Amino acid sequence: MKMRILSLALAAALLAGGLTGCKKPETGGEIITNDKSELEKIMNLTGLPIAKEPGGITLKVFVGTNPNATDPKDMRWTKEVEEATGIKIEWMWYSETAAAEKVRLMLKGGDDLPDIFMNSINRYEVVEYARENVFRPVDDLIDEWMPNLQAVYEKRPEYKKAAVAPDGKMYGFPYVEEMYGLGLSPGPIYIYKPWLDKLNLSMPQTLDEFRHYLELVRDNDMNENGQDDEIPFTFQVGGWDSYEGYHQIISCFGINDMYNHMTVVDGKVVNTTTLPEFKLGIDYVNKMYKDNLIDEDAFMPALSGDPRSRIIGKLNDKTVTIGAVQLFDLMGEIPSSEQRRSEYVALPRLTGPNGGKQGIRYNDSELKSVTRCVITTKCKYPEAAARWIDYCYDPEQSVYLNWGTEGYVYEKDDKGVLRWDLDEDGQPNLKEGYESMADMRWASTPVSGGLAILTDYYDTVVEYPLDAQMIIKGQREAGLEEILKDREYLPPLWMTTEEIEKLAQMETYVNNLVNSSVTKWLMEGGVNEDWDAYQQSLKDARIDEVMAVYQAAYDRYKATMNG
Repeated sequence: MKMRILSLALAAALLAGGLTGCKKPETGGEIITNDKSELEKIMNLTGLPIAKEPGGITLKVFVGTNPNATDPKDMRWTKEVEEATGIKIEWMWYSETAAAEKVRLMLKGGDDLPDIFMNSINRYEVVEYARENVFRPVDDLIDEWMPNLQAVYEKRPEYKKAAVAPDGKMYGFPYVEEMYGLGLSPGPIYIYKPWLDKLNLSMPQTLDEFRHYLELVRDNDMNENGQDDEIPFTFQVGGWDSYEGYHQIISCFGINDMYNHMTVVDGKVVNTTTLPEFKLGIDYVNKMYKDNLIDEDAFMPALSGDPRSRIIGKLNDKTVTIGAVQLFDLMGEIPSSEQRRSEYVALPRLTGPNGGKQGIRYNDSELKSVTRCVITTKCKYPEAAARWIDYCYDPEQSVYLNWGTEGYVYEKDDKGVLRWDLDEDGQPNLKEGYESMADMRWASTPVSGGLAILTDYYDTVVEYPLDAQMIIKGQREAGLEEILKDREYLPPLWMTTEEIEKLAQMETYVNNLVNSSVTKWLMEGGVNEDWDAYQQSLKDARIDEVMAVYQAAYDRYKATMNG
């Protein structure tokens, strides 16, 4: 459902580390703007097709995609788009890992640039290379040629503001995926209700009450199989969809802690591991771990097999063994039994011993990227490229780009709403021998994510994904709306080249210090004894300077949003 977002800190450090000291790129060119009289010879200025003659315009599109994906030229969606627009696409496609290296070489001048980068350029690369005329500013293209994107920006003007680079220009087109905030907070903690009832306990309202339930699960043969196999609480650390349940426990002390330990408190950017609430929270988690209330596998992602798969396997054992679990899309991951699925219910927001309230709001936005597509200065017909990209912002096309096309994944009802094509058991009807929706998705779309899917598209253009319906239910029961309102967070930020380079010099060391200390405290304890020395080590590592960089970028963001 939601790919884990690389931390801003790490992304900036990695990027800067790769770019700092590089020779100036030799790939930049002049900013091309064609006269309409010339364009009219090859392109229709409005409507479809875009090219006057089929294949009369060719665009080279670079895309980073899943390693298991089908060649884009063979996909249903790409064939249908080529037919509708008349524009021939030469696809340059690479797995996401290989794409990153290929992009780096291209930007340094080692290879010819495509006309469009899709799903492969981040904002830090834009900042570095826009000044070398590698990427074309797109403000004029949006105003003149992109009515579908304009409609998105009219509905969400804050997204347009967020897309402006530090130099005051826009260099890319966004990726928006709204779903009532589903991707902005982790899935709740789910508790096994039959065991709660068996123990004659009401639903826990506090962290200590939750701990008491876990102690009883540990000390009793809850599944009555005569074996000591009960696992009080489990969660995932590591893997593609990791939302570390221990952060949920720490959040009960009133801080917005998450995997990169960065947040905002009273308008100030902070590292959560410098806060006294964090010390209280991680000490509490360690005591739970030492008291065998947390699955011994939880902090050991190096064990054979994917940590997520291990949890799912345990959840689907014939014998129930798990008393509580935190997993983002839990309700979609218990296929063995509809009854089993209904027996795990979401915990409400827990209150911690110090009065803090549970809840995490990610450093993320439903504006997932401001550089989903970028146009290079090598593009001879940026106007045609903009029109092609804008076609992808059509609401239905965004849906198709996300999951697949009508007649393949979706069928239209009598109101024109796209509905999932389901089999007699209510499950997605898999086509052409595919074993999962994921496999079918990678065969039908090059990026598995539309350019813009807004909340108001649901039930007007398309119905909710089946798993999302279940996830949202659990999140709302766990207080999602309240969490999103009362938790400050650090949004995705633009940074200047100078700021990126400064972070590259300092931040890796800070992150290594934080991560090694947190790992020790979770499994071995000692946070109280180490605390003062740890805080001094952070100062010696120049954490104050790191926070100052983020604060400056955050202040600019707030000024832009309020402007």
